[in-house]
Amino acid sequence: MSVFYLALILSLIIGGLIEYWVVKFAYRNRLFDKPNARKLHKEAIPRLGGLAFAPTLLIVTLLLTLWDSPSGPISFHVEDNMHLLLPLLITSAIIFALGIIDDLVGLRYRTKFIGQALAGVVMCAMGIYLTDLHGMFFLNQLPAWLGWIITIFAIIYVTNAINFVDGIDGLASSLCAITLIYDAVAFVKVKMIIMAVLAIILLASLLPFMLMNMFGSSHGRTKTFMGDTGAMFLGLTLTYFGVLLNSETVAYDYNFNQFVFAFAPLVLPCFDVIRVVAHRVRNHKSPFLADKNHIHHKFIALGLSPHATLAVVFSTAVFLMLAVLWGSIYIDPTLLLILSFIVWMICNYTLTHLIRKKPKYEKS
Repeated sequence: MSVFYLALILSLIIGGLIEYWVVKFAYRNRLFDKPNARKLHKEAIPRLGGLAFAPTLLIVTLLLTLWDSPSGPISFHVEDNMHLLLPLLITSAIIFALGIIDDLVGLRYRTKFIGQALAGVVMCAMGIYLTDLHGMFFLNQLPAWLGWIITIFAIIYVTNAINFVDGIDGLASSLCAITLIYDAVAFVKVKMIIMAVLAIILLASLLPFMLMNMFGSSHGRTKTFMGDTGAMFLGLTLTYFGVLLNSETVAYDYNFNQFVFAFAPLVLPCFDVIRVVAHRVRNHKSPFLADKNHIHHKFIALGLSPHATLAVVFSTAVFLMLAVLWGSIYIDPTLLLILSFIVWMICNYTLTHLIRKKPKYEKS
């Protein structure tokens, strides 16, 4: 059996069991995300669903080290790539602990930023950081100190972008799922098999959560939200994968800009964060004060159902990913970034205009 199929099957089983236990534990102990004016749900729902992701990744990886494939034991690949695995293990442990504390008792955003920055420092200190931006912001090879700063910023930025976009059922998880599929294919292409396996494990661990998140019921005690534990863990891991794919030691057979190739699936959540924070600052509000101005809130305000909104936003994310990939072949990456963001802002302005034309429009 291929290691990819085995990783998929084991992750579905183990991830499903852990997810089921976590959700039952949360309901039994009334660990709820209570509704308020800025949230779309009307019932108390547990927000510990993301708690299953990291344990599933760890357990399945350990199990795979005991399995022999036709090309040799997976443990050989683990040992050979320990310099890549240890930074992910240690930094994700920091983020995982930070997320659990935040979901259970709540943390101020400054505390979360410090924890995320600490994870970034650890990752950089262990040798995983951006060394080349391949022309983005007119930068190519970076001195180590600048590579550290940009990498730490990227970890904080992407981690919070995934957290910010987690506003309707299935949205953050579906965007992370398409990114993990993309990353798995890319890692296979560049022969980083152990990384492809990790991406598949995470993808499979998302599926049980997505079923309970999108189709579960609070009355049946099966519905759950991802919470900061899952969102921050996924954000960190996807940043880590992007940094590896951006590595100057990796060669591609295509003409895509390498930086764009590494981070293309994250365009939508990253663009949405910039626009939302700019909107809050312009209105003299804290950039960290939650509101209903995200892209998914706009489609909801237009009258789309949550599931229809999910389909539209997910399709938009895939389109943006493909568009920037194609554009990176012909356009300077910095210019491509600027043009893409201008188009994004025009689309958002159009949505806002349509919302304001609706009867009974209320400014959020």
